[in-house]
Amino acid sequence: MATIELQPHNENSQTWLLVWAERQEIVGRVRRGEDGWFHITAHGPHWSPMKSFAGDKFDDPSEALKQAQAYFGNR
Repeated sequence: MATIELQPHNENSQTWLLVWAERQEIVGRVRRGEDGWFHITAHGPHWSPMKSFAGDKFDDPSEALKQAQAYFGNR
């Protein structure tokens, strides 16, 4: 099972990283959009199937994390 963690971005306070803990690999980013909602953006080779989440909106980064954890839960 893949463990996905949410880590703050060191350079942008409106961005968080979705990190595959066992591999220490960034699989996506959670960013606050101009509309005030948080969105998941793709990053890395393991993320391609999840591009469909690009249109989803979240109230906060932890909601986006839950979505990523559900996807990677069986990997």
